Amino acid sequence: MQKPILSKKAKIRKDLEGYILYYPGTGLILLNTTAYEIVSKCNGNYTFDEIISFISKKYGVQIEVVYKDVKAFFINLEQLNILTYTHDYSLPNANRKVDNSSIQ
Repeated sequence: MQKPILSKKAKIRKDLEGYILYYPGTGLILLNTTAYEIVSKCNGNYTFDEIISFISKKYGVQIEVVYKDVKAFFINLEQLNILTYTHDYSLPNANRKVDNSSIQ
């Protein structure tokens, strides 16, 4: 399953009014605490579903509402090339024999 991950060029820092996300070419994006918690989990260790479940439980908001909001947030970050996804490919075992009998 794919997991969201911030670009290595993205930098986040604490500011007096919240958090700032900086990505070269896009300028500064001011993040509130919830947005910060979301992007801090975009490290390749959590799936989208795990992130929305965490936010839903922490703030007591219906998962459908969180899903819609986080999806829109992710789409914006994707369009700015700030957010990508890990690719979890299962590679076949090198010692395993492959059955080619069904290939025509």
